[in-house]
Amino acid sequence: MKKLDVLILFFLLFTSCRKGINDNSFLLNFSLNNAFILNNFDTILIPNGYYSDTCEYEKFNPSSNIFLNDGTIGDTLLSSCGNWTYLDNPNSSVEIWFPNLQIKNGTYNYNKNNSVNDFSISVKSNIIFDSIGIDRFNIISSFDTLAISDQGNSHYNFLYKVEMAVLKVENFNYQNSSIKYYLELKNGNIIKGSYVGNLKKFSYRYIEGDCD
Repeated sequence: MKKLDVLILFFLLFTSCRKGINDNSFLLNFSLNNAFILNNFDTILIPNGYYSDTCEYEKFNPSSNIFLNDGTIGDTLLSSCGNWTYLDNPNSSVEIWFPNLQIKNGTYNYNKNNSVNDFSISVKSNIIFDSIGIDRFNIISSFDTLAISDQGNSHYNFLYKVEMAVLKVENFNYQNSSIKYYLELKNGNIIKGSYVGNLKKFSYRYIEGDCD
């Protein structure tokens, strides 16, 4: 075998091995219709999709996000002193955050052991809203956390923390945008979800001020 052929073979083997280590996209080989499923048993519908590339959050650098839920978001979603401005409050939600302002098509990975990840994610169900005063209207009084990635809180040891996750974005900003995600949790649970449809753009603002 010629020296050049050996080098080419070595390169192909090396790159294929690296791809096998880093590519978890095979975990997204499932079919779901605008829903997520917990352990292939409990299916929760999330018919609406939204995205924001104008996130204003006092504590963090500018970022972008995708929100999938069964509620309704208008042109702006504001959270101030715990008050939320949903047009229709969601009962379940999947919140996906990206560390930059531009969302692109592609496969994104998360691993709890990485110091830097492509995205972070949280999944909630049974969200209950309440109003307890003039300055406390439409606050979230309770919810069930099904999954949450570290988001800088690595000292917490929640059983529902995400150990590993993979996300795929296709046809972003088109009528048939596709969002697929697969999560493995510390408690052994697996969450798989998919959304296909229009992602409506909104402006996200999160303000923590003097709420007394």
